[in-house]
Amino acid sequence: MFGREIEWLGAVMLRIPQLNVASPAVVSLEVHEGGVRLDGVKLLADIRVTMRTAAEARTLAESLGLVAFYRGEIVDDEIFSLWQGLVPVEGETMPLGVEVAAYESAGVAS
Repeated sequence: MFGREIEWLGAVMLRIPQLNVASPAVVSLEVHEGGVRLDGVKLLADIRVTMRTAAEARTLAESLGLVAFYRGEIVDDEIFSLWQGLVPVEGETMPLGVEVAAYESAGVAS
């Protein structure tokens, strides 16, 4: 049973080659199978990537065609930045919902 989930995750990750999960810039990765956005769009997967810095997150987000969604206020010397969007998947009718986020010290925020 666990093998099917690993195969599915591998297949999803192959569809976003811009994301190198071995990179030290990637802090965390969450992948949820399926899902529906608030606007009713059904998703193949819902993916959230947390990066070390906003500059690294922006680079990944732009390579995926995501748009800047939110940049927070400074709270406890940290700033939260978020990019999100839909990434089409060749051969599939449902897109990937992708969010790229970064929490970083306000002193190094770009």
